Amino acid sequence: MKDDLYYVDIDKFLGFHKLKKSLNKEVNALFHKGTIDFLTYKDNPFYELIPYRQNEFDTPPFATKKIQISDSITSILYAYIIEDGEPRIELQTFDKQGNYIDSIILYYRLVDECSSERTFCIDKNFKIKIQTEFGCTAIEKDDEDFNFEQTDTFKITETGKIVKQ
Repeated sequence: MKDDLYYVDIDKFLGFHKLKKSLNKEVNALFHKGTIDFLTYKDNPFYELIPYRQNEFDTPPFATKKIQISDSITSILYAYIIEDGEPRIELQTFDKQGNYIDSIILYYRLVDECSSERTFCIDKNFKIKIQTEFGCTAIEKDDEDFNFEQTDTFKITETGKIVKQ
């Protein structure tokens, strides 16, 4: 069961998902901030993901898993919590020299007046299936309930780019 610490304590969040944070400073330092989400305000006008900015309220990003795509491309899963208490997992790809190539927000969860969650699955061919759900129940009698649900599929290419299928 998720408790309040899930939304503010990076260790509690990682423990819930059976992930361990890397203490390797070089790998953690590779994290590229500012990932723009593939769903825009036009797609979902009720909730747009703000990029990681590393302000005083955000936890540092920690590498949790490394996935070798090819001899020259590596992907790393990073986990962090942004200031509004939204835990995230982000995948970033890098070349052999550690240069950033691409990134995508794979997971997040927000529980507030409305709730939103994104989950993902990566198969052995590096195909990524992402399910995004958002729901808001009308508070005023004239308001309408709002529900958004979308499934997207991406692929990590041989060059490390993350492309929509």
